[in-house]
Amino acid sequence: SGVFGSAYLYDPATDEWVNNFFYYSPSAYDLHSIIYVGGKTYYFVQQGVLLELNDTSLSFKYADLRLPENYSSPDIMCGCGASNYMILATESEILWSAPTDSLEFADTLLGAGRQIPIDLKGKIRATVPISGGFIIYTTKNAVAAFFTNRADTPFLFKEILGSAGILSSEQVTGDANGSEHYVYGHAGIQRVSLQRADTILPD
Repeated sequence: SGVFGSAYLYDPATDEWVNNFFYYSPSAYDLHSIIYVGGKTYYFVQQGVLLELNDTSLSFKYADLRLPENYSSPDIMCGCGASNYMILATESEILWSAPTDSLEFADTLLGAGRQIPIDLKGKIRATVPISGGFIIYTTKNAVAAFFTNRADTPFLFKEILGSAGILSSEQVTGDANGSEHYVYGHAGIQRVSLQRADTILPD
């Protein structure tokens, strides 16, 4: 069974919030992601709803997401935009889009690909962009994804020393152009970069 969800957008011309309805199958704990890539904004809800924002009409439409064979939208937990790629994640695997088509994940000839980072210690709960790549946050640790500028392997994955787990992306804040995230996770409040995690205030 499914339910209707609402995505509200602020319209500065009318000074009003516009309600956009969408339909999806909820789980007990849904993860949400805002994805900026290729000059477009996408809203992703766990269980496979990917909505593309129309900046002119301030409305969402269902995006034409093309996943590899044997993958389905409910497999995807979260996503982000990093280094001109759309990034999607299952609980254990990272998928990146073709650099010329943010919704193309199936065609490897166009540059789409996927990888299971060996340093993952828990289930993936968030992927958050940062200057130089993005960070994968799991229930037990965080793994850095360094942008390599290589078409065959655009990201290099390495565990962030000192990192701890989270439950959702709401526990992470940071700027895609910045060099650090601030995280309130299992170890308390941490400052996390691609290279290291420092605990500011233990839990």
